[in-house]
Amino acid sequence: VKVNKKIILLATSPLVEDNFMTKEKYFSKIRRYVKEISSIPNTELIISLHLREKNISEYQKITQNLKNVEINNKIDLKKLYSLLNVADLLVFLGAGNIIIEAAIFETPAISIDLFGDNNPYFSLYKDSKIVLEINPDKSINQYVKNVLDNKNIKSKLKRPWKKFIKDC
Repeated sequence: VKVNKKIILLATSPLVEDNFMTKEKYFSKIRRYVKEISSIPNTELIISLHLREKNISEYQKITQNLKNVEINNKIDLKKLYSLLNVADLLVFLGAGNIIIEAAIFETPAISIDLFGDNNPYFSLYKDSKIVLEINPDKSINQYVKNVLDNKNIKSKLKRPWKKFIKDC
């Protein structure tokens, strides 16, 4: 992790392995998200792979020429928690316990819901206002910049966390 850079943690999901999406479609979206996020000045993007993902080489191909991107494919909760603790922003793909863990560490979060209407986790945070939900087909660059740079947005995302954690 580089000093003096804003840390963005991209938490992936096993959408290919769980047959929610084809490998081609999934990695086309990941490629676009990584390209957009990594183009933001003074940031470091850490891609934290889900423990059930099998296509690590696809992530390596996408990131091979990007100097401000690192892949965390060691499935270790201690490492994940240390990343959440230092991250300025979590971008996650609409699923999993990562949202609860981000809330505990008060890491602002953006959800890119690649599940669509089939998201089994959406009810977990749907009305909580703890995440900024964005359309997976739109550019995410400006949303990421807004959360990183706008204290009001960060504050709005952090405000309901204690209630959310208590309700879980």
